[in-house]
Amino acid sequence: MKTLFIGSNNVLASALMQAGDKAVAHDAIALIDFNGFERVFISAFNPAYKTHIETAFAFEKQIASKLPDGALIQYVSTARIDYFEAIGDTKYAAYATNKKAIEELFMAARPDAQLLRISNVIPDAAFATKGFFGAYLNNLRAGRIVFDQPPSSTRDFMTLPWLCEGVADCARQGGAGVHHLCAGVQFPISEFIDLPSQCGLSPTQITAEGHGEQFEYPPARSLRGMSDIQKRNIIAEAIKSLIVSSIPNEKG
Repeated sequence: MKTLFIGSNNVLASALMQAGDKAVAHDAIALIDFNGFERVFISAFNPAYKTHIETAFAFEKQIASKLPDGALIQYVSTARIDYFEAIGDTKYAAYATNKKAIEELFMAARPDAQLLRISNVIPDAAFATKGFFGAYLNNLRAGRIVFDQPPSSTRDFMTLPWLCEGVADCARQGGAGVHHLCAGVQFPISEFIDLPSQCGLSPTQITAEGHGEQFEYPPARSLRGMSDIQKRNIIAEAIKSLIVSSIPNEKG
């Protein structure tokens, strides 16, 4: 399936691209001919969605207006919208409200699209420079572990193989609307405190306190036959592999 990826410098496009596919940055949309592609995979977000929602709206409208008829449209969003909606967390109200508004605008323009709500992706080392894993690894390099949430807090994580299979499953099965690409299992922050020692690292400062979160996301259809224990073990091994490939082992 010949695919155009909107969002060229991210782990999703890197993991999913095959021969014949093309990836473009979000700011090159006006120059791109969308014709000839069987699928358009949109994983780029205009950074303005956090503060200037009208600018982000204009970007989404531009994409929607250029998408070819008959192509499979897969639009990536964040599964954390489910969390925000479920608990009504006022701390993230603006973030959640803007994301939700952008989703609704895009889906109104292209109701045939698949809206992929993806949880935290465990990247490979090349893309683990920002966000949750970027901060975690940078702190480990400095000999510390720092979280703004307690060890009992949990998050949902997707490995890259799970993500690729989940996206492919959605493409095979079809169906417009929301599709959850989440593990569907709670993985505790305490594991991030324990795993470095299994990789030969010995952080001397550990801070894990603040607002906790425990929320179970709907699992991806492709993962429904796997037990929670299996999922947690696979997630732990993927995180250990990321640590080992990102940080030299101080034990040699």
